[in-house]
Amino acid sequence: MAKSQTIIRKLLGTTAAMMTDKGKKRYRSDNGRYFNPDYYRMDKIHLNKKGHDVWTGLMKEALEALGIPKGEAIETPDVPKGEAAKA
Repeated sequence: MAKSQTIIRKLLGTTAAMMTDKGKKRYRSDNGRYFNPDYYRMDKIHLNKKGHDVWTGLMKEALEALGIPKGEAIETPDVPKGEAAKA
């Protein structure tokens, strides 16, 4: 996982918000909890609308708590810029 993703997950606490205590063994995370199937599409990788709504709420709260104005870009060290980002 990219460094920026790890920071974002820790900052927002999405692991706890997007997980559940029961689930199928193959969806078990490293911490012993399970990815909540209510938040994912059939592929169990991509978020569905409900999952995006949870994620968006967490992002808004975290950004507001950090004092980052709505619409302001956030720079992260491992996100490609320029031509590399278009590839």
